[in-house]
Amino acid sequence: MFAVAGGVVIGVARATHRRRWMLAVAAGAAVASVVAGCGKDVSTAAAATFSPAALTFGPQAVGTNSAVKTVTLTNTGGAALAIRSLATTGDFLQANTCPTLLVPGASCTISVIFAPVAVGSRSGTVTVTDDASNSPQTVPLSGAGGSLSAAVR
Repeated sequence: MFAVAGGVVIGVARATHRRRWMLAVAAGAAVASVVAGCGKDVSTAAAATFSPAALTFGPQAVGTNSAVKTVTLTNTGGAALAIRSLATTGDFLQANTCPTLLVPGASCTISVIFAPVAVGSRSGTVTVTDDASNSPQTVPLSGAGGSLSAAVR
């Protein structure tokens, strides 16, 4: 219950298991208005999701760059997502369109290339550090480095 000027009291009751709510406004002993309803809870936290969840590159000659593959980062939460850093590890490079604040429902694109420095299986990640509760988030990256002669055939 909240008291406001003039002796008016406002009370909000909420049963989370049913997602029902009620708002009552009272002046003294008389209830002036009651409004009730039900609906979906709205999250006020930022939440980062990726699509696709992983990237796999085909064989790529050592010392050359693959074609670009993209990952979409979407803020599926109810608050702005503050992106602190975005980086790749391993034999992968990235460029992105992500702002420092990604508003709810907005997306940005992370473009990744595979640039192997050795023959064989290569792995890495795209890592996003932000203010979401599950930060940092990672997208696994994989590819295979091959010899230049194999790529020319």
